[in-house]
Amino acid sequence: MDQWIFFLKNTELPERYTAEGLELVESHLKYENMDTIARKEYDKHLRELRISQDMLETAEARGEARGEARGEARGEARGEAKNKINVILNCISNNLPIALIAKITNLTVEEVERIIKEHKPV
Repeated sequence: MDQWIFFLKNTELPERYTAEGLELVESHLKYENMDTIARKEYDKHLRELRISQDMLETAEARGEARGEARGEARGEARGEAKNKINVILNCISNNLPIALIAKITNLTVEEVERIIKEHKPV
């Protein structure tokens, strides 16, 4: 409280202060004590910092969106692959011809045979 009273009486800060809020007062005083050119340069610097921060945040958001899209695409591809495997195995268990299974799944006969070989229970 004494430090605030000192500031209010003298319109300057004590050499060492610990009172809450005086650090904000100090930054405002420094700004107000700048000459016009220094204040304009400082304001320009702050604008540039905000623009840079906005650009970084935008880039980060875009990167996250791309990563999520890639992850979703990979997940969908894996899901489709698992589904085709299940369809092939179900068709084989129902004794459908491999050529027909290939036609149903839009795969080649060789791809269907490979999947059967890799996933058929022993």
